[in-house]
Amino acid sequence: MDSCNIIVDMLIEHRNLSSFDLYWNVLDELKDMKMPFSSDPFLVLMLGYWRLKNVEKVAETFGRMKDYDCKPNLYIYNVLLNVLGGKAGLVELAMAVFNLMQSNISPNLRTYGALLEVLYKGGRIEDADTMVDDMLDDISRCYCLYNYYFRLV
Repeated sequence: MDSCNIIVDMLIEHRNLSSFDLYWNVLDELKDMKMPFSSDPFLVLMLGYWRLKNVEKVAETFGRMKDYDCKPNLYIYNVLLNVLGGKAGLVELAMAVFNLMQSNISPNLRTYGALLEVLYKGGRIEDADTMVDDMLDDISRCYCLYNYYFRLV
């Protein structure tokens, strides 16, 4: 993660998107060379856009991963949910992302915490309550989430 942060710092150093365009150009060249991609280059972009508070670009980057034949991992999903959680009015999008993720990746504690925040900030308290109640079977995860949830409320 440290190497990702170093690259993110370089990308956002001048607070403009030209560095990001250059980064995308490099990815395009690698794609043309049929290079396989891990999710790390996209994580760098998403974290950079997030630090610039550009939610739209974070979501766009997530969407473009498929163009590079790259599947998002759990960390990518968690970053996206955290970004969506920071902006009111994106509950439906966050729920769609969560449902997409669940089709091939098991959520972790951070995933549920981010989703609780999205629901809470979106005014969907009853949905957040239901989600926590549905998780009562897993006592350890539920305990941590209850603590997190009560800090939100």
